[in-house]
Amino acid sequence: GSGWNGFACNEVPKINVADGIAGVTGGAKPSCPAGSGPDNPAATNADVIVAVVTPAKASEGTDRPSLQLDADDVAVIKKYSQLGKKVVVAMTVPGPVITSTWDA
Repeated sequence: GSGWNGFACNEVPKINVADGIAGVTGGAKPSCPAGSGPDNPAATNADVIVAVVTPAKASEGTDRPSLQLDADDVAVIKKYSQLGKKVVVAMTVPGPVITSTWDA
């Protein structure tokens, strides 16, 4: 690759979002949905909901088909937003994303 991101030759420790939040707060690991679906019954009792979504991937010489999230990801964000809680959307994406379909 081109190494454009500046980290091509560095060892960068990797951590998932749940472990990162637990490390910052010094508390327990956040509740994650059971199985492969987005449903998390613990969200109704949460102070803050973190929705982690991964838009379509791009690669060298290939663009993403859209700058928007998949409809399923937008539905998850809207579902949790309707609970009246603060919702943080974390994305791993190689460029801009149109958020007007779901942001407040």
